[in-house]
This record gives sequence, C-alpha cells and structure tokens, in this order.
Amino acid sequence: MFQTCIQILLNLYGPNKKEIAFCYSKLAQVNYRLAKIDQAILFQKLAAKTFKKIFGDDHYQTTHAYLHQGLFYFGAQLYKKAEKYLMKSLYFKFLIGGEAVNIFHVFQFLFKAFSNYSSTLIFKWL
Repeated sequence: MFQTCIQILLNLYGPNKKEIAFCYSKLAQVNYRLAKIDQAILFQKLAAKTFKKIFGDDHYQTTHAYLHQGLFYFGAQLYKKAEKYLMKSLYFKFLIGGEAVNIFHVFQFLFKAFSNYSSTLIFKWL
C-alpha cells in the first residue's frame, strides 16, 4: 500500500516532497516490524536523505529520521553505525532545542547494551 502511495506521489510531485519522505519512513517501520531489517534501513536512509534535502540537518523531522535510522542499525546489531546516527540525532536535537533531554535515558540504555561505556559516561555527567 505504501509503495503504491510512493509511486503515485513520485509521479505527481517528483522526488523531493515531504510526503514521500513520510511514506519512506512508514515503509521502513513496517519492514522493521516484519523483521526485514535490511529493507527497513534502506527505506529509512531514503527518508533521512529526502528530509535533509527539504529541511536541512537542523530540522526536527531530519533529526527524527536519524534517530530511527540509528535504532534500525541497532536492531541489525550494527552498533558502530547505530552510535553514529544516534549521536548525530542527539547533536542536532541539542542545536534546535526541544526534546533532546527526554531521550538521554534511551541513549544511555542503548550504549550500555552494546558495551560502549565511554559514551555512557558523557550522559551521566550531563
């Protein structure tokens, strides 16, 4: 259903519309829940790339896409890539303000889960 929606939107508007990025993101979430993590990562990359083209790095939707991309990499047990995107998301959330403070505990739990204690020390002191 979402793939059909993406095709229709691509034919009507072209590749750089926020609606297409939202569809990519939803497709990534559906594939992740179906345990198709490689497909989920692919669609989430497309969503993040499209959001970045439209809004830039320091927009809420782009940082949210980076956060989901990091979580999908974490689910695929690609911890270095997960850390890269989770830290990127946190950095931009700090720049724009907002709900970065609320996700400290999530990041701390994730970093402990893959034994990167040097990263968790940063969050204990903030």
